[in-house]
Amino acid sequence: MGELYQFIEDNIAIKSTLVLACSGGPDSMFLFHVLMKCAKKRDLQLIVAHVNHKIREESDEEEVFLKEYVEKLGVEFMSTSLTKSAKMNEEMARKKRYAFLMDCVKKKNAKYLLTAHHGDDLIETVLMRITRGSNLSGYAGIKKVQQKDNVTILRPLLDYSKEQILDYNKKENIPFVVDKSNMSNQYTRNRYRNVVLPFLKKEDQNIHKKYMQFSEEANSYCTFVKTYILEHQFLVDNQIVINRMENESTFIKRKTVELLIHNIQQVDLLDINNDQLKEIMKLFEGRNRKIDLNNGYVCIKDYNILTIRKDHVVSDYEFVFNDFVKHDDWSIFKLDSTNDFSNNSICLLSDEIKLPFIVRNRRMGDVIEVKNLNGTKKIKDIFIDEKILMQKRSELPIVTDSENHILWIPGVKKSKFAKDKTQKYDIILKYEVRKKDE
Repeated sequence: MGELYQFIEDNIAIKSTLVLACSGGPDSMFLFHVLMKCAKKRDLQLIVAHVNHKIREESDEEEVFLKEYVEKLGVEFMSTSLTKSAKMNEEMARKKRYAFLMDCVKKKNAKYLLTAHHGDDLIETVLMRITRGSNLSGYAGIKKVQQKDNVTILRPLLDYSKEQILDYNKKENIPFVVDKSNMSNQYTRNRYRNVVLPFLKKEDQNIHKKYMQFSEEANSYCTFVKTYILEHQFLVDNQIVINRMENESTFIKRKTVELLIHNIQQVDLLDINNDQLKEIMKLFEGRNRKIDLNNGYVCIKDYNILTIRKDHVVSDYEFVFNDFVKHDDWSIFKLDSTNDFSNNSICLLSDEIKLPFIVRNRRMGDVIEVKNLNGTKKIKDIFIDEKILMQKRSELPIVTDSENHILWIPGVKKSKFAKDKTQKYDIILKYEVRKKDE
């Protein structure tokens, strides 16, 4: 077990606070025993965190056993119970479990979270993901060291098999509880554990070490690809910049999309199947369009930008303008004088228009008589010509007079009513986009 103690010494600083996820089973009780030895030697503050899934009749008894055992040894015990629900699946339970563990870490100002995943768990996870279908990161399985939200998650037992753990527990007389449901092949993971794994171990008793090598190799590839993507700024603020990827392979483009999806999955539920991923990939070469995903998300290609975000419909707005209008991202106000004759300002003559002004967003069929252009032009076509992002088109303001003559698309285009500095005017309007930090 020298390698295990060395791993802990290399990855956990002296006098640190750490949280151990402990079920009371043989794996986590083995790790608890090891950490207790390390705590004395390295002056560590150990906290045991337990999740009672309330699935089996023995769950409450096991929680009591674990609480009494660790507190008797002077270790703090924290626990929570999951509410029984027909909708609660394995993935939902896993997320709730990790949310509780990370909350324990935060409350105790700890820097480390340790789990007792071992080599057999790694084999099961890799095989399940290969069978189900995943990506390179998924096929890598469980990471031995992982950084998340300024917390270091450590899984020190990935180099050890279940048999090694049980042998050690027997030798050291370490008590533990047994989850009888692990013997039932009703659950997918149990079928891998009870049927596939014994076959592999007959071929090679140290098969878990081979899978550990595979996992580390796959993780190295993933790290290299992620670094390449970020260094070349293909993904910026969770938006893919398409023109920077023109000479990149389909593989890198797909990995960039997968990284974007992964970033979203860290904060919300978003499942992407292979068919949806193929449709997203088509957007790199196709026209501007939107793909519906799930949980309210859409993937949008807007000219040079590809993004995945929550779909939101901008409500129609309309303001009567006197001297000032302020919206979420912009403001329009009157000036007494100006030297700015760009599209961010407009000068008008009150005799030629019908007051008051109206400020609104676009409507179906909107047209404008563009300055220095004969006839009218659709607002939709102007947005296309100016390459205004689709997601912004319904948010931009339009200024009309009270008879619905469109006078100005602030920041974009002026109408024939706009005056230049050589002409007579008595009204000056100014448009300003608000900074994000205002």
